[in-house]
Amino acid sequence: MVYVLTRSPLAIKLSFPARLALPVRFSADSTTIVVGLRDMRTQRTNIEKAEVEEPRTFGAGTDCYAAAVSPQGDLYACLNMESALQVFRVDSGELVFNGQLGDTRDSAGRVILPFHLGLPFSEPFGYFLGGLIPPPIERVAAASNLLFSPRGRYLIAVSTWGTVTAVDLQEKKRINIGGSLRRAAERRALEFVAEDRVADVAPDKADDSALLSFPEGRELGKLNVAGSARAASDPRYLIHLAPESQDAEVLDLRTVNAVSKISKDGGDVFGGETVSYAADSGLALSRLGEARVEILARVPAGPLPMLRTALASPNLETLVVGVAGQGAVYRVSNGAQIANFPGLRGAWFDGEQQCDLRVQQSQSLASNLESLDTGTGASKPLWHIEESYIRDERLFSGPVILSENMDQLIAGFESKRFGYGLRALDVGTGKPLWSRELGGDLGRVRFGSEPPVTFTDPQGDRVVLGWEATSDAAKVAAKHSAVAQQNMKHSKVTARDTVFEILDGRTGNIVGAAFVPGGSGPQGYTSAYSAGDWLVVVKDGVRITAISLTDGDERLRLTALIPAVSAKGGLLAVAEEGGRLVVYDLQSASRRNVLTLPNEVVYSRFSEDGKRLLALTQDQIVYIFDLTSAAAAPSATSP
Repeated sequence: MVYVLTRSPLAIKLSFPARLALPVRFSADSTTIVVGLRDMRTQRTNIEKAEVEEPRTFGAGTDCYAAAVSPQGDLYACLNMESALQVFRVDSGELVFNGQLGDTRDSAGRVILPFHLGLPFSEPFGYFLGGLIPPPIERVAAASNLLFSPRGRYLIAVSTWGTVTAVDLQEKKRINIGGSLRRAAERRALEFVAEDRVADVAPDKADDSALLSFPEGRELGKLNVAGSARAASDPRYLIHLAPESQDAEVLDLRTVNAVSKISKDGGDVFGGETVSYAADSGLALSRLGEARVEILARVPAGPLPMLRTALASPNLETLVVGVAGQGAVYRVSNGAQIANFPGLRGAWFDGEQQCDLRVQQSQSLASNLESLDTGTGASKPLWHIEESYIRDERLFSGPVILSENMDQLIAGFESKRFGYGLRALDVGTGKPLWSRELGGDLGRVRFGSEPPVTFTDPQGDRVVLGWEATSDAAKVAAKHSAVAQQNMKHSKVTARDTVFEILDGRTGNIVGAAFVPGGSGPQGYTSAYSAGDWLVVVKDGVRITAISLTDGDERLRLTALIPAVSAKGGLLAVAEEGGRLVVYDLQSASRRNVLTLPNEVVYSRFSEDGKRLLALTQDQIVYIFDLTSAAAAPSATSP
């Protein structure tokens, strides 16, 4: 939700939803708001008239790998999966720059892209070769690789292969930048503070942080801070986020001293004032350098942004919710906040009283695992995660942390996916519980040259692997189910079919397998997870199929959102447009309950016994339905 506020008096002038939007910009004269999306669209809204003036689609209107709107809202940049960069004028749609970013391809003429985004629902984990499998926009547009200068003259772009390119948009040509700038851009550590200056803030060594000239890269002075930074509207200041700090600080670039503190959730400096927004306390305006708050106001809760973490405890007593940059744990009975974790990236309940959480640090690849006592709100550290892009990434998947570890990048001839070693790590200690290695003997399973697609499940306790049904590994996996073997025997098996193998997340033991015909192989599924006798697979986020592992048949086919399964109750809940939540009996493939809520459902989960159903709506209200009651009457709280 976007809120535009007047300064005096402090009041909401305009508000509108902006789900999945890029950072919203004021025009240079502050008369309009510019909202951009990653599918090459922008929308200009007149603040005074509260009217949309110029919705616009650029070029072919295709999805971008990364996109950005310039700080003054006049330029839109799109970097596609093949690392072609296009920049357009927002007001006219004129193409300002069009070019390929350096040597961005591997030897096969392809780039490496992630399947995963780190969502609260089942998703594929790992990497694939770009150009072969077009991914959904939500999955590949997690982070922007594009950085505009304050007035939009310069643009720094980092390709999908890591190549750094700088463009002078006024001259419409590439420019050379100093080696120190290039190295900082590769680390995503640069931040423009003016047209001719950038800050390079090192993640852990304060001596390595400096103010640099642009585009030469000449050192102008030491910054003596570590962590990360973001630009302020006033070029004299930089907003610094130190590792482990609860607040951000305003750094005066002339004296290199901290002159004020603001919330890590968001803030800015302009005209001698600081503005700070904290999710738990609201909006605060102060004079720069003064501790006293001049104005403190609450901003109404808007529609939830894309969820990165969502998990209810087994008996639905506690709810963990996280979006980009914010996360908290709530008591469902009264909506009270138990604890706040701004960098929340995953969670798992070990009973009702203990919740294990992954909290991202200021460096994007560093996280801490913490254990929270939901009764007292006290937390304690467990272990630390240091990831390596592509070579060692880790996601929450139920009671374990899944790790894909590559000692070397392996892709077989005509392979679509990269090979890896798959490991499950203990949430409490980080110690390996089980592993599967590419090409090695895996009990009775051998991966072969084409690795599987691994599907995480943050809501359940199983892991699902998927192979193209014609592969040797798929034939071996199918041996764990007589029904799957029989179904394959009576089908004309093609590479578009998939064999899914289901593992126990804690032990790695094989629970079952299923043959699913049709589609485009395992990489064509956006979700695949299992509970009890059921495997649920999803295409494009909306086409849901429920399969019985015992009988091998497709029990239900639906078009809906956010499927949730109750293993004990044999139930499937799905969200439909208009706030409808429909519960199906999987054994009979029939509707059991149709529940109507006043807003769209963004998350749902059954209680462990399958008798109740929790639903979180877009307006941040939690409902609990008693499914044993004929009316399924809800109780509601607001986190």
